[in-house]
Amino acid sequence: MWSIIGTAVQGRGHAKKNIPVQDKIYYKRGEVTVMALADGAGSASLSHYGAERVTETICALLYDCFDDIFEMNEVEEAQHMVMDTVLNELHQLAESHQEPVKAFASTLLAVAVKGNNVLILHLGDGEIGTIKHGKRMNLSSAENGEYANATIFTTSQHAWRHLRLFKSRDVSSFSSFFLMSDGTAASLYSKERNYFSPFISKLAEQSSIHKEQVLNGLLEESFENLVKQKTQDDCALVMMTMVNESPSYAKLTRSDKELLVHYLNNPKHCSIKKWDKMTELLQQPLTLKQLAKAMLVKRSYVKANVNALMKAGMITYQKGKYYLN
Repeated sequence: MWSIIGTAVQGRGHAKKNIPVQDKIYYKRGEVTVMALADGAGSASLSHYGAERVTETICALLYDCFDDIFEMNEVEEAQHMVMDTVLNELHQLAESHQEPVKAFASTLLAVAVKGNNVLILHLGDGEIGTIKHGKRMNLSSAENGEYANATIFTTSQHAWRHLRLFKSRDVSSFSSFFLMSDGTAASLYSKERNYFSPFISKLAEQSSIHKEQVLNGLLEESFENLVKQKTQDDCALVMMTMVNESPSYAKLTRSDKELLVHYLNNPKHCSIKKWDKMTELLQQPLTLKQLAKAMLVKRSYVKANVNALMKAGMITYQKGKYYLN
């Protein structure tokens, strides 16, 4: 099972000018697990719409046509198929807005996994990385255009020629894949050293412990308070990590528990001490009344704590009883 987390936050420069977030992420799960990121061109007035449409389009295409694209022998055939589909959607978007298609320009990054096969697509700037055998590695780096501060966009002439496609039949050797915009790379990637921040590995580790909604909340907070402080640009990251088990309270360290309390905004009547006692008692399923009696705590207080742990995915409720995951 792949856990997917991600965020896209407005850059400081865009906030000052009241420019919408031009970085977009999207993902879809089922028979195929696919995620995408697009960074709208700063010079394109409606690139936030273009980036949004591109992420949705590429996820749908890779979900529906994964095998067709993966098995294509000619790279050019796959490049044309992908870019023709993307440009067709952008032309429809341009027509509906009565604007030129270049107004919707963006980059394109995507990873899709089906069974033991993986497809990776990259157009323009941004970074695509992975964790393989415990090591953070770059799979595809930013491509600049004619000038150092320019890149290739979905609406660029002959963009299909610049679309990079990679594939592997051994996804089991990868534990995580991640996509980041150039704004995020300013904080989390050193191009000179080809080095990703340990923050990436920490996220992967936390993905096997916490529910996605918990990590997404913490991720957005980290981006707002730390990551975007090193750039004026929008910042986006989306990451998929292989997890083999559901979140388990027994695996949490003290700091992990403190993160949960922080995520839950210090809920009233809740405490790590009560959680520890409660999960110890829930080695066998118990009702709310039984928990309150065993803990010598008011039933309303117990209810607040079990609700917090349910929100964090640590316990479940079935047929009147609470169960430890």
